[in-house]
Amino acid sequence: MTARDGARPRSRRSIVIALCALLLPLLAMEVGVRVLIAAGWVTAAPSRDAQVDVGALMRAAEPRQDVLLLGDSLVRRGVDPAVLATLIEQATGRPAAVASMAQLDVDVRSMSLLARQLGTAERLPRVMLLGLSMGNYGGPRANPGARAIEHSPMGQLVVGCGAEEFPVAWLECQLGQVSAAWRWRGQPSRLLDRLLAAGTLPEFATPDGTLRRDGFEVTPGMTQAQLDRLAATSYRGQVVDITPTRLETASTALQELVAYLEGEGVQVVMFSVPYPPPLLDAIRARTPDLAIQDAAALDALASAAGLPVVHTREMADWWRPQDSSDLKHLSASGADAFTHQLWAMPLFRERVLRLLDDQVTSVPP
Repeated sequence: MTARDGARPRSRRSIVIALCALLLPLLAMEVGVRVLIAAGWVTAAPSRDAQVDVGALMRAAEPRQDVLLLGDSLVRRGVDPAVLATLIEQATGRPAAVASMAQLDVDVRSMSLLARQLGTAERLPRVMLLGLSMGNYGGPRANPGARAIEHSPMGQLVVGCGAEEFPVAWLECQLGQVSAAWRWRGQPSRLLDRLLAAGTLPEFATPDGTLRRDGFEVTPGMTQAQLDRLAATSYRGQVVDITPTRLETASTALQELVAYLEGEGVQVVMFSVPYPPPLLDAIRARTPDLAIQDAAALDALASAAGLPVVHTREMADWWRPQDSSDLKHLSASGADAFTHQLWAMPLFRERVLRLLDDQVTSVPP
């Protein structure tokens, strides 16, 4: 046996040791992340927004809801699930589980992905309330960019990699289909936070308020002077521009969303959410025929989805400055009032009650 022959086993052992040193930490990380997912402490994949992930965890931690709200920030801050639950119970004599999965800055396509994420977690509600704002079909979010939920690990896990146009993004998506640790790459602080919290989900502090466990964001009201200062410095650009391209994009996404929900046995009610008076008046000043454009857009969306849209048009005369948390969103008091306004509309109230009753009678005890 030569010295070279004796060196070969040692070389092989060195390679094996090096591979183990490399692979064992990766394996430990993969197992650790999967344990956190199985325990319900983190989502199967993160979005690019911690608030979306917290919302998904909140919904996963509770049983299937009777009614769930889905929409953008106008729904999240403008329709109070607790108030709606009380109104439903008063009308039916039965308690109702109502929550919200509405998120900030989402378009209809992102709403569809959130619904599919809920479906994957087996948390789709009996009745889904889809809130549509002008931002969904007449704002920049009507054409989502690269930071849409669709391109996040959460969206990729739900719908696959077909939306990824670039080779690197496609390869990263493919790795995420098989590796939980890869999906959570670059997020060690968030994983550590969830580990230290031992899976608990306290109310989540947002930059503007507090996210309740039912998904409603509680925000304080403003004075007229504060709103005037905002009006002088914010929202000066074209907030709403209902172009054919944006409307077609939203219509296609809404059609897919409703088809998916109905295919999963979920009943759907669609309603519009207007901007508070200060912002709506400013937009109307720039676009005098806004009401006509908006009505036509909602009719087009209703036609695409095959369902009516309850068109609220504007806030009722209950609105006061303290009912707004900024020019665009309602405060907690405004959400209480708007939820009552929405419930007072027969088309909304009667459809929700009828669909809930159908669900109760069709589900065996």
